[in-house]
Amino acid sequence: MRRFVRFTLPLLLMLGMMFYVSGDWGSTKHTRPALRSILWRVAPALAARLHPEQVNRIDYDIRKTAHVTEYCLLAVLAYRAVRRDSLQFKSRQILFPILLGVGYAAGDEWHQSFVPSRTSSVEDILYDSLGVMIGSVLCQWRSQLQLLKQNRPHPQGVEPVERPEV
Repeated sequence: MRRFVRFTLPLLLMLGMMFYVSGDWGSTKHTRPALRSILWRVAPALAARLHPEQVNRIDYDIRKTAHVTEYCLLAVLAYRAVRRDSLQFKSRQILFPILLGVGYAAGDEWHQSFVPSRTSSVEDILYDSLGVMIGSVLCQWRSQLQLLKQNRPHPQGVEPVERPEV
């Protein structure tokens, strides 16, 4: 049960949050007013000078950055769920996050095609896939560093300290 809570539950919560945001709540009719409100609170002088098209562009850039970021995090969580504590590399450890991420991105856009306030686009699937690839590469890179660190000889008389399991 502890492994489920530590490795699988965060992935399931992330998928649920992404599904929720995929509905009406994540539409521009909600995000643009929120952005304007934040701008007026944080930088009122800037907000007063911004043309509505500039606000729209900022909103667009934030939304695309969010696509990459959330799918990067999804890939990291999926990788953790498959890998758990293992240091041995298995192809499924990298394939699962990629297949889950790209598949979920396609399903997410399909879901948005049924939400009146949302639009579905292949461009978003590409941004999502970029995030998945970045997350997967980061996980593999970190895994390789851990393996190198583990296989490195220790100075004479110094024993490695093992991390206690949480």
